[in-house]
Amino acid sequence: SIEAMLRLATIYEEGRAEGCTAADAFRLCKSAVKLGSVSALFRLGQYYEKGVGVGVNVTEAMRQYEAAARGGDEHAVSRLASHFCEGEGESLHPKKAVESKAEVKTRASVQRVESSVEETEAKASVQSEQAVKREEGSGEAPLSPSMSARELLNVVKKYESEGEAGSGEALFKYAHCIENGVGASKEVKKAMELYRKASQMGVASACVKLASLDERYAVKPIPEKSKLLKHNEAVPLLHEYGILACLGVSDGGEVGPGDDPGRIVSLCEQGVQARHPIAALSLAYLYARGVGVERDMAKAVVVYEKAAALGSVSAHARLGEIYESGEGGVQKNTSKMRKAYSELAKQGSGMAYGKLGDMNASGMGEGADAKIAFLLYQKGAALSDLHSMYQLGRMHEDGIGTERDMTKAVSLYEKGADGGSVPAMLRLATIYEEGKGGVSKDMKGAVALLNKAVKQRSIEAMLRLATIYEEGKGGVSKDMKGVVALLNKA
Repeated sequence: SIEAMLRLATIYEEGRAEGCTAADAFRLCKSAVKLGSVSALFRLGQYYEKGVGVGVNVTEAMRQYEAAARGGDEHAVSRLASHFCEGEGESLHPKKAVESKAEVKTRASVQRVESSVEETEAKASVQSEQAVKREEGSGEAPLSPSMSARELLNVVKKYESEGEAGSGEALFKYAHCIENGVGASKEVKKAMELYRKASQMGVASACVKLASLDERYAVKPIPEKSKLLKHNEAVPLLHEYGILACLGVSDGGEVGPGDDPGRIVSLCEQGVQARHPIAALSLAYLYARGVGVERDMAKAVVVYEKAAALGSVSAHARLGEIYESGEGGVQKNTSKMRKAYSELAKQGSGMAYGKLGDMNASGMGEGADAKIAFLLYQKGAALSDLHSMYQLGRMHEDGIGTERDMTKAVSLYEKGADGGSVPAMLRLATIYEEGKGGVSKDMKGAVALLNKAVKQRSIEAMLRLATIYEEGKGGVSKDMKGVVALLNKA
């Protein structure tokens, strides 16, 4: 967090942290500059100009101010004009001061537009990379075959304890171990329950895995004329047709022990010809990942569509994600995204109702309709979707799509926070901290909620808690060590 770096730099600069000096402030400021902070550029200029944590160097200070001015920092523009006018760093030049201020402002305006475009493109790139990482199974437990039994048990216990402490990712990894009997007894029902909890904490991989497990173990007929008629007849053939292909792909890009990627692709293709939904799902995954075949998102989408037509719940979920994010260069398509999430909602997915609620609330693809969004969020919340609970709470709090009702809002936030929703924790903490909507102030409750969100690595919670400890807000004892620890963590 750039904000955390700059706040720490201020604390170090002012000597309010034991064992830290101005040199540490200078180091943090340079780190923030590397992350693209324009305000850090201006502050770095000040450090060079005043000799804070570094030797005085007016020429370097001017260079940093110019860079900050190009990034749109008005303080840097003013400081540059002052330098020119006062003759600091170069000969006195009043005319250049006026010209510089005007020209730099113009350049700054252009730079802000360019930076905005670059930032948008960068965000899109990051979202795409994150989607690819999810597709690559980045959430699965990184367990090595070379581990000793003791090492394996220790890793699994670590996942279990971190999951109990509120880490969704750790809970997902622990469920993965339980499902496959790695370092623990194999208990599929328990794994499904753990995946369900992880999905409610916002772990996307858990949502997909949960849907996959529901399909694989559901006692229902397989569509069309496939030989796979019932659950007890299907299980052996599911292995033959490569059902475990996607689950067997490790972080290192290799398929399970002894499996040839090309052979698994061939088996999945045979499964697709036999109209098996999960064979189609597996093949689509392999095209999206580029395992055994050249990575091809266009082909992956075609096969995901086939899997969806054959009744795969997971395929609908993936299609919704792909059409929403434009993953892998696939063109975003609001209509197809809505269709995928609508089909998923019919299968009882709370997450899908939440997505549809978002679309109606924002008017994505159609006109905004707060009342329909409210009804969709209600359905999602009834299915324990944490995002739906939070959005429903906001609608009750703000009186959008329904009458304002702070009691219902707080109840939903509390339920969401208990389920692991960070946004719900943060909103409830704000209400307790400010005593909003007739709710009594409760600083102790606010701090407890922020600490809970910190355990889930919420940077906003870390920054807010640091402010409370630094200022001693609401009667909370000041704690500079706690402030420094939180800002370092952020």
